[in-house]
Amino acid sequence: MSVTSTVVCPVCGRVSDRFATTPTGRVNALCPGCHCLERHRFMVLVLEALAAERTPTGTVIDVAPSRQVSPLIKAVRPESYLSIDFDPGADGRLVDVAASLTDLPVRTGSTSLLVCYHVLEHIPDDHKAMSEIARVLDTDGVALLQVPWRDRDTDEDPSAGPDERLERFGQADHVRFYGTDFVARLEKNGLAVTEVTPADLLPPDLVTMLGVIPGEKVWICTRTDSGAFDLETVRGRLPEALTAALARMVSVSGADTVLASDTLESLHLARADAAMWRQRYEALRNRLPVRAMIAVRRKFSRGASR
Repeated sequence: MSVTSTVVCPVCGRVSDRFATTPTGRVNALCPGCHCLERHRFMVLVLEALAAERTPTGTVIDVAPSRQVSPLIKAVRPESYLSIDFDPGADGRLVDVAASLTDLPVRTGSTSLLVCYHVLEHIPDDHKAMSEIARVLDTDGVALLQVPWRDRDTDEDPSAGPDERLERFGQADHVRFYGTDFVARLEKNGLAVTEVTPADLLPPDLVTMLGVIPGEKVWICTRTDSGAFDLETVRGRLPEALTAALARMVSVSGADTVLASDTLESLHLARADAAMWRQRYEALRNRLPVRAMIAVRRKFSRGASR
């Protein structure tokens, strides 16, 4: 069966005509398969690019884990994985430890990767939470952070009531809406910050195909004494991250699915390692029509010659 597709979810591998509308009315945002959002789809690519560069050797901390992305964090085979949430019952989460980001139950310098998406805006003392992130990271550790952000000063008031919070911060359980001083807050609390968006790393057609928001910011943080993160590390590993996403797509879609040529054409991001493609091909050739895999490889090879 041939599938004419326009979007691909790198989290679950679903190929479809479009992403669905969220309950709040945001169109082309929700994967109809795994229900991930734009931020999850970009996070997965960044995670896989980081994992391709180095395997986490210390603890990986997953703050307020999501059912879509947590299995993929575990898949990088960390030495130790710890999921935490201050109030897991509020969202029906299953976590290893009920704990606050302001008091992490791990040793100083023991964490190689920390993922914290849309949590800091809930925490009254976010400076303490940021300093805890810096405390637990090891010398090569990386924290991936995301918060609701707009291009103005941060607006915050932990004492505001639920109705006022909803109006000012977008949710009744938020205590602030971050703005232009967010990076300065992180730096003040011991973190070196590299800001990245999908548009920084992906060509426009791939942004569209993966259903990510071009200007949505992610902050990649390291300890101040480790120096800022080299964004070229992620950029150079994105082809391999996309390959891993394709491998998941194959395992989910089944052997009778053929990717449309226009979708494959969009995968011209950058060079690909030939040995890596041969390995992928040998592993997957019995689960995807040979002509589709050859087409994907050809597109990457063509990009490498440009």
